[in-house]
Amino acid sequence: MKSSENINELLTALHTARKGFKELEKHGQNHYFKNKAGKPHLFSTLDDIFNACKDALWENGIEVFYSTTFDGTYNVVSTTLAHIASGQWMQSDTAIGDSATKPQEIGSGITYMRRYHIQAMLNLEADFEDDGNIAHGRSGDSIISPPRTPNKAHTAAFDYAGPPYRVFEGDAESTRFSEVKTWGRHMKNHGSAADIKRRKANPLNISEVKRIRSEVAHHDTTEAQKAKMLESIDGLGMT
Repeated sequence: MKSSENINELLTALHTARKGFKELEKHGQNHYFKNKAGKPHLFSTLDDIFNACKDALWENGIEVFYSTTFDGTYNVVSTTLAHIASGQWMQSDTAIGDSATKPQEIGSGITYMRRYHIQAMLNLEADFEDDGNIAHGRSGDSIISPPRTPNKAHTAAFDYAGPPYRVFEGDAESTRFSEVKTWGRHMKNHGSAADIKRRKANPLNISEVKRIRSEVAHHDTTEAQKAKMLESIDGLGMT
């Protein structure tokens, strides 16, 4: 998370705005996970989220901005909360693919991360759903329960499926991806040989690899595709 030097006025405005947030509705349908009655799980779409909070944000002088950039290696989507009166801001960035990522996968990642960012930045209690079905081969939607405080090792969660796919440096999360192929390329090739060796030996990265590997069996793909995915993950030498 990046921010302006001071964010006191922005935080005060956010605190006030939260009192005016409406109850989140759920108009999205998750066909990958179903309830006990066999019906699709419902989740809050991006429209549902903005319908619940946009009026209160505007009344308190807060705007939400989205942007995408390419930093030379990765495509990055950014979400910024800006307090118009003071100029204070907070920004969340996530890599959504590199130069080899297909446009459809980038678009899928942008849609997913727009919702993920705003839910996390506004501390909204809503289901996290993955629009990145193209990115990891699922024919339906997929619910994830992302870590509440992913930047601290002792609270890093590994009990959810799907993105964000995370890379840890030391005891802190350094990078997250919405597309598993880009995550894998980063884990395997990014940095010097010493960087890669250290990254692969990190217990948090090993736990993340095990988490990602365990979900392959539930992907809605052919057995051959699953085998190829497992081969790629095992090729990291961390299982």
